[in-house]
Order: sequence, then structure tokens, then C-alpha cells
Amino acid sequence: MAEERDEELDRIIRRAQQLDDEPTEAVDHDALINAAAEAGISPEAMRHSVAIERLGPAPRRRAGDRVVGPRRVVVERRVERSGDDLVAALDDWLTSGHHLRRVERSSERIVWRKRTDAAASMQRAVKSFAGAAALGSVQLIEARVIAIDQGSSLVRIEADRSGARTTTLGATGGIGGAALAAGGVAAVAAPPMAVLAVPGLLVAGVAARHGRRSADRLDTELVRLFDQLVAGERPSLLPRRSRR
Repeated sequence: MAEERDEELDRIIRRAQQLDDEPTEAVDHDALINAAAEAGISPEAMRHSVAIERLGPAPRRRAGDRVVGPRRVVVERRVERSGDDLVAALDDWLTSGHHLRRVERSSERIVWRKRTDAAASMQRAVKSFAGAAALGSVQLIEARVIAIDQGSSLVRIEADRSGARTTTLGATGGIGGAALAAGGVAAVAAPPMAVLAVPGLLVAGVAARHGRRSADRLDTELVRLFDQLVAGERPSLLPRRSRR
């Protein structure tokens, strides 16, 4: 029943666009939400759908993601906080809690980069020893915050690990390829010597596993960041374990 209703609404909207003497590229989201309400779709669901559309698609998976992890680790959630309040809290966590530097900000997009100064390095080292500031070593973090309504927002945070991924992927391919080539030559020249290729393949496997685990840890830290934002927590100057 719901599917038939959605198809009907879609047909009505397309027909109205065809009949409109002066069609426009932009979509009036408020009018769309009102039209959906008249068709029996809740305004709340429609506002959420509009926010998803404005957020856009997540980065596509690439070749090698299964081997060494994705180029960008992405976490996306709905948070019951207003857009402005959420942006302020997110900026506080990434600058004060993880010692990144905000380098770009627009109405819906914010970008932070790793700080390389001595003070930031020392702060990261102290907090890292206590199990905190895990995002401080990420080269770039980007967030998009789309307001759903006055009290909730749709948030996507992307942590860019392309540099580490490229290094790991290159090392994995180089070591693995060299090991296979050496094994092939050894197998032709002297079959017992083929076992010399095994250590190289093992090293390549370890490097690939390290890349995947690094991506998994980054995903865990982004989820933790979301939990802190939802709970309304504020970053402390020093983690509890180091305050004695």
C-alpha cells in the first residue's frame, strides 16, 4: 500500500513538472513536504528524506578496499541536536579534544587538518598514552551537517586515510609481487628454493591486515565521537587516566 502511494506521488510530481509552463531547476522542499503530507506521508519522514538528498551519496568503494581498507572511513548518523549547536560541538571536539585545525567552513561543510606544530604533537602524545585523541593523527577530516528540523540534524563524517592507504597498498603489492616473481623463478630453477618466496607473501599479508585494522580502529573512533556528541559531552584538557 505504501509503495503504491509513493509511486502515485512520484507520478503526480513528474506530471506537474511536465505541465509547468516555467519549470525551474531548483526544488522547493517546503512545497514538496506539504504535497507529501497531503498524500499521507509524514512531514518528518519527508524532511529526513530531503536531508538525505542534500547530503548526497557517500564515497564509492574502490579496488583495494577489501585488501587494505577504504580510502575514506565514513560514519553517518542522525543526531538530535540543532545544526549550529552540533557544528560548534563537533569543532570543539576535533580542535580541543583531538588537536586538529579547522581550515574550511561553509554553511553545511567543515574541514579539519592535522596540526604539525610541536605543541599539538606533545598534546597528542600525552593523550595517546592515556588512550585519547585518536583522531589527531588523521591528515584530514571532513563533516557535512544537514538540518532536518530545528532540533535534529543528519551528519556525515569522513576521515581521509588515502596517504596511509596508498603506502600500504603499494607496499603490499610490491612485496607480494616480488615474492611471487621470486617464487616463480625459484620454482623453475630449483623447486626447493620456492619456499624463499613465502616470507615475502607473509609480510605482504601482514601489511594488508594492518591497513584493514587501521581503518577499523578509525571507524570505531568516529563512532565514539558520535556517541560523545549525542551525550553532550565536552572534551577535557587531559584525559582522566592522566589526571592524578
